[in-house]
Formats: sequence, structure tokens, C-alpha cells
Amino acid sequence: MADSDTDIKSGDERRTTTRERVYSWFILGIVILCIILIIAHPFVKIQGKNMTTLDVNGNIGWIYTDGSKADLTHLKFEDGKGIVSREITSVFSSGKDLCFETSNLFFKVYLDDEEIYDFHPEIKFYYGQYYGDYIHLINIPYFKDTGHLRIEYEALTINSWTCFRNVQMSEGSVYFRDGIGNGIFQFALCFSTLIIGIIIIIMGCVFHSRKNGMIETVSLGAVAILMACYLMSGTKIWQLLFMDSAMPRIIEYTTLTLIPVPLILFVAAFTDRLQRKLPLVICCSSFTLLLIMIFSILTGLFDFSNLLGAIHVNLVVSMTLLVLYFFFSLRQEEKVTGNKWLLIAFVVLITTGVIDIALYYIQQQDYQIRVVNFGLGFFIIVLALYEIGNIMEINRINSEADTMYRLARLDGLTGLANRLAFDEAEKDLASEAGSSASIALLDINFLKTVNDKFGHSEGDRHIKNAARIINESFGLYGKCYRIGGDEFVAIIRGSGHGSNMNAAKEKMTELTNEYNKGQNPPIPLNIACGVASYEYGINTVEEAEKLADSRMYMHKRRIKEDMRDM
Repeated sequence: MADSDTDIKSGDERRTTTRERVYSWFILGIVILCIILIIAHPFVKIQGKNMTTLDVNGNIGWIYTDGSKADLTHLKFEDGKGIVSREITSVFSSGKDLCFETSNLFFKVYLDDEEIYDFHPEIKFYYGQYYGDYIHLINIPYFKDTGHLRIEYEALTINSWTCFRNVQMSEGSVYFRDGIGNGIFQFALCFSTLIIGIIIIIMGCVFHSRKNGMIETVSLGAVAILMACYLMSGTKIWQLLFMDSAMPRIIEYTTLTLIPVPLILFVAAFTDRLQRKLPLVICCSSFTLLLIMIFSILTGLFDFSNLLGAIHVNLVVSMTLLVLYFFFSLRQEEKVTGNKWLLIAFVVLITTGVIDIALYYIQQQDYQIRVVNFGLGFFIIVLALYEIGNIMEINRINSEADTMYRLARLDGLTGLANRLAFDEAEKDLASEAGSSASIALLDINFLKTVNDKFGHSEGDRHIKNAARIINESFGLYGKCYRIGGDEFVAIIRGSGHGSNMNAAKEKMTELTNEYNKGQNPPIPLNIACGVASYEYGINTVEEAEKLADSRMYMHKRRIKEDMRDM
């Protein structure tokens, strides 16, 4: 039972180290997965073999009613409506479906004037004026020779997204599989980012005690989660999970609106500028846009996509502030030097985001999120390594603090708990309702004589052996403290504390005799002991200690009298 406090603390430290290792390896596993995904990106595509048919570009051969050529990705409208048609052969369409994607069109498909497909879904209020991206796999009925295919379409609203995209004559399963395959890298990367963001937020709440440190970490985790949800919303897999084409669109706009908030909060906390007004302005503008978006969904007065320009402006302003804040933080050379890779990752993420925003306005409906995937992957890898380093540093500081706390309550000479630890134990015992204990006060006899005749080194050896014997006796049943030069206290709690105290006293006498016979110290070791019981509500701890002290001095006098008689 010696140094039981040390054993307990060591156990806590071992558990902390184990938990730290588990978290670190968990994050490292996700980082490795992100690296693999980035390396494999150019090669990742689900491919299948179709030995009987070939996919055909379904955008070729369409004409309007006036005979002019039609491009299904750039439709013409009259009063919001239009008709395109084409001739197909049975050889051309055998075993194939008419496959495409839409996001802003109602339409009907006819084969030889017979309706084969009608897409006029009920648009719920939260869809706005779009129903999101929707995949259509239209089976072409069997016919002989040549057939006339006609599509009558109607726009919800007319803009660059009001069209038929990725039109093919293909087997529906192949078309759908390829669509999933094309987004599998982005989905896997986003899913990894989502998981690591959640872990980082948990770590920030658990490990960070410094306010700014927690805001930094939680903001980083929030950035990861929002970026993951935003990029994931553009994949077909996301739509499959929700089985609702509107939900990915709402998530996309919501996350794009809120991304500036954790970005600016992280940078403000990182550069110690949380008290400035600009972070608050960005947060207010982002939440204002979100409220307007919710208002548009609930009222239907306008579609929330009309806010996209304002959302992009908010993003660009936020990114500009990020750059400025990082520039100002260059003055804090020590902090920047220690986190330069995190700063680089942030710059890469911001740069790739700006590039994708620019590409959106340049390419319009041909736009696909590409560049920011690499920025996000790099950012998440650096972010994970940054947080692992943070957690290790925090645990090191906490471990040092625990060690200092423990050492402040240990006696340096004997290894027993000291006076401070005893005072705390005394208060705990007195405040615990229904508690009971036996309290022993112990004192080493003739210690001054040992010091005077044989020196303080022999006196220290006398004290250490007395402490060992006391701990091996009373420590079996309770807790031992050194509260003065030659004074000790033992507290035995719980049921049977009286009988345990008697057993401890007998054990101390036995060990003392063994020591005196075996080690033959120049002056035999003698330990005076006085015991009293404490019962909650009957007496106080102070009263029990006072009684034990008087009994200890009575025992001390008897020992001295016996020594004189010898």
C-alpha cells in the first residue's frame, strides 16, 4: 500500500496516455485514408463491361418544331415552354434507356405520339423554385424500324441551369453506376472529412481548457464538417441517402452560407482578435443570409438560389479578412512559425475555394466542383496533424500539472502524504454525512536524541524507517500522513474501522520489534500511538484528534518511563 497516491496518479496518467494514443491513431488512420483518396483520385471510377451495347451521346440529333438544331444543354423557350424531337431506330435504342439529369424542368416524353414518361412532381414548399438535381432513366418501349421521340418541356424558372444534362442513350444501370462512380472519390473524401471534423470538435471540448483554444479547435472541426456537407451534396450518393432531391440542395446552400462563421472565428481566435468587431459582422451577415433563406423557403416569395451572389460576396469578404488577419499575425513570429503548415493549408483551401467560385461564373451549368477537393484534402491532413500535436501538448501540460499537484501533497523524505493532503482528507471526512473512522496520532520517541548524538542523516533514516513501518501497518487499512518532523497520522475509515485499527497497532509493534532486532539502530525505534474514534453527528473530527493526541502523549510518557526503569 506504500505510495498509494502515486499508484493511483500513475494509473490516471497511463489511462490518459492510452486515450491520447487511441485518438491520435484514429485521426492518423483517417489522414492516411485521405492521402490514399487524393493519390487515387485520377484512377477512381467504377467501370463495368457491356458486351452487347455501346453508350451513345443522346444530345445529338434533336431538333425544335421549326426544324432548327436543338442543344439540350441550352434550350429555347416560348412562354416558358418548348418541344424537341428526334428520330431513333430500333437498333439505336435496343436495350437502352434515355438517361439524363434535370434540375429546373417539368416534361413529358412521347414515342410515336404515345406518352412513355411524365415528370410533373408535386413541389413541396421547401424545394423553392427548383426541385434539385434529379436523374431520369426512361425505358424506351420496343418498336420496329424507326420511331419518333418527342419531349415537351416546361421551365419552373428560366436560367442557365434550366436544361437536360448528361444526356445518353444507355442502359439505366450503367448510367447510374457511372454517375455514382464519378462522385465516389468526392464522397469518400467528404465522409472522411466529416468524421475527422466531429472528432476534432469532441477533442476541442474535452481537452481544451483555454477559451480561445477551444474556439480554435471547435471552429476547425466545424469548418471540416461544413465543407464535407457542402461538397458531399453534389454527389449522387448523397441524393441516394436522402431519397429527396431537395435536401442536398438545401444542405449545399446552408453550408455555403455558414462556412464563413467558423472560418473567421478560427482565425480571430488564432490571432487573438476575437474582441474585434469584424468577426461579429461576418457572423451576423452569415446568419442574416440564413434567416433570409429560411424566410424564402417558408413564404415562397422567391427562390433561395437568388441569394447565391450575396452568399459568394460574404464568402469572398470573409476570405479577404482571413488573409488580412493572417498577415497581421506574422508579427507573432513564434506562433506563426510553429503553425506555418496550418497557415499554408488555410491559404490553399481559400485559394481553391476562390478558383471554384470563379469557375462557377465562367462555366455556369458545365461547372463541377473540382479544385477545392484537393485544397480540402490537404487542409484536412494538415488540420489533423495540427490537432494531434495540440492534444499531445495539452496532455503534456495536464500531466505536468497533475504531477505538481501530486508532489505538493507528498512528503519528500518518506513518500507519505503530507500535511496539505491530511488537511484535505480531514475536511472531506468532516463533510461526509454518515462517515465514521478511527484516527491514530503517532510520534517517534527520542528523535532529538538521535539527531544530537548521531547526526541528522541517522535521524532521517530513523524517520524513514518509522514511516515505512507505519505505512506497512496502518496503510493496509487506511491512509497515512506525515504532518510534522516526527509526527504522523493514520485514518482508517468504513465499517470495522475499530478492529482494523487494533490490527494495525499490533502489526506496527511486530514490525518495530523486527526492525530493532534486525537492524540494531544506535537508539531503538519507538513509536508512540494514540487512537480515538470519530462518528458523524456524535463528535467532530477535531475532538477525535484531540483525544487521540492526549492518548498518544500518555503512551509516550509510558515508553519513556519504561526506558528509565530499564
